[in-house]
Amino acid sequence: MLAAIPAEYPLTAVVHCAGVLDDAMVESLTPERLDTVLGPKADGARHLHELTRESGLSAFVLFSSAAGVLGGPGQGNYAAANAYLDALAEHRRDLGLPAQSLAWGLWAPPSGLTGDVDRARLARNGLWALSAEQGLALFDAALDAGDPVLVPMRFDPTVLGGREVPALLSEIVRRRGQSRPAPAGHRRRLRDAPAGDRERLALELVSRLASAVLGHDGSHEVAPDRGFLELGFDSLTAMDLRNRLNAETGLHLPASTLFQHASPRALAETVVRELGTADRQAAERPEPADDLLVSLFRTANAGDRGAEAVGFLRTAAAFRAVFTEPGTAPEPVRLAEGDSAPQIIGFPSVVAPSGAHHYTRFGAALRGLCDVTIQPFPGFARGEALPATRDVALRTLAAAVRTASLGRPFVLAGHSAGGWFAHATASELERAGTPPLAVVLLDTYPPAEGVSQAMTTALMTEAYAVRDNDSTRDLLTGEQLTAMGGYLRLFDDWEPEKTSVPTLFVRASDPLPAAGPDWRAHWPLEHVETTVPGHHFSLMEEHAESTALAVHEWLLATYPDHRETEAEEQI
Repeated sequence: MLAAIPAEYPLTAVVHCAGVLDDAMVESLTPERLDTVLGPKADGARHLHELTRESGLSAFVLFSSAAGVLGGPGQGNYAAANAYLDALAEHRRDLGLPAQSLAWGLWAPPSGLTGDVDRARLARNGLWALSAEQGLALFDAALDAGDPVLVPMRFDPTVLGGREVPALLSEIVRRRGQSRPAPAGHRRRLRDAPAGDRERLALELVSRLASAVLGHDGSHEVAPDRGFLELGFDSLTAMDLRNRLNAETGLHLPASTLFQHASPRALAETVVRELGTADRQAAERPEPADDLLVSLFRTANAGDRGAEAVGFLRTAAAFRAVFTEPGTAPEPVRLAEGDSAPQIIGFPSVVAPSGAHHYTRFGAALRGLCDVTIQPFPGFARGEALPATRDVALRTLAAAVRTASLGRPFVLAGHSAGGWFAHATASELERAGTPPLAVVLLDTYPPAEGVSQAMTTALMTEAYAVRDNDSTRDLLTGEQLTAMGGYLRLFDDWEPEKTSVPTLFVRASDPLPAAGPDWRAHWPLEHVETTVPGHHFSLMEEHAESTALAVHEWLLATYPDHRETEAEEQI
């Protein structure tokens, strides 16, 4: 590229702006995740440095990030990549070459690296976004200042003053005293209140903290019966709320709290129950993050013995309480609303930790376009029984889907093994005369292939050694793991039956790293197929928007008269 620059228009300046994210907690970082992030940032800058040393440049500007100097949750690799750029600028200056590294704070215009939730989280922590105009003005100011490393960013010292201040800003931000009552005060207030007032006070506390986590001002009220995922919570904000609630009450609620208690009201009831039924010592003793079953399972996966671990879970599931007649499924979780396409009712994967959070980013991409509701499986939460047979499970799910659909046309979707349930439940509904409009299989593989020794090991390795990169790793419990084993066992001998329901098969473009280059999910029955970016897991994570829009596009093309049909039904 450099050699192709015409001599009459010589290269005089370099501005290096590359950036890729692959966030993961330190324990989950791998050489591959480091390569993904370091390549565009560090390697690209190094090559430009080496290839332009004799070019007589007037400027060599590196777009770094404040993550390298302030740090950030789950961004050890990204922080390292940007710290390299800062060091490279200093190194070039030592060599007498022009260089400047700008460790940018957040920019307001969408960049693909940060979403609305990320911007809101940073803002409530006192780190504000730069408009394009402000960013360009700071770029000019930085070039005029000339220092090799600068941090152009906006922050609110009044907000930072009440928090743990990053070391870089410790001499700038003056700490202030906390204005909130001490945690023990909230604990006593809830315990000493009349029984009839405790849930109201707990709900006020949960709502206030949830509003703060979402970045709302003090006058904003969080709907008490809306689901946390529907309100806009993701794994990081859920962990933030859990931590704040524990700090305010002195409780030690587990990380799974928000996903097991879908709404602020349900969470408030849990807070009252925990404070009222446990003595002080029991309430203040931390609940272990991992029990023995979880520890053994992780050890097995780390040793490439995933298939053996899943076999063990199938056996352990046989000792769980079961229900033998169709029962009540957990409450569905609404993630999006819109009317441009039929509503989607989705099933999560049964790979633990299972739940509606699998669809958080998928649902967010479809807000304003179509309704998205996720139906969790019974048995994954504490105190829930498992279905005794596949028939009981499917009849339970079919009834739950009919209720969740509110009598309107719907499409069933399922990611990974969740696709088995989407297809099988569609068949159950078709026999009952209430079939879905379509089934959407999100990189679903046939059960006989998915539970083979090699494939199970590959799936488990990816799910728990690479993908295990945020607060969802703390959602793993004995209930989750044995429920996974139980549902996999129900489908050991299942083969999908032919159905007249149209099927869209959404295939991931990339193989799982642990599965080898030749493996791709496929579906043996008649279907329409589309390919989306990512691999088996990332198509619902960093590539979830592309996946969701591909599904939406197919629904619009397949059901162009949906809006008219909806209007007629409402009339």
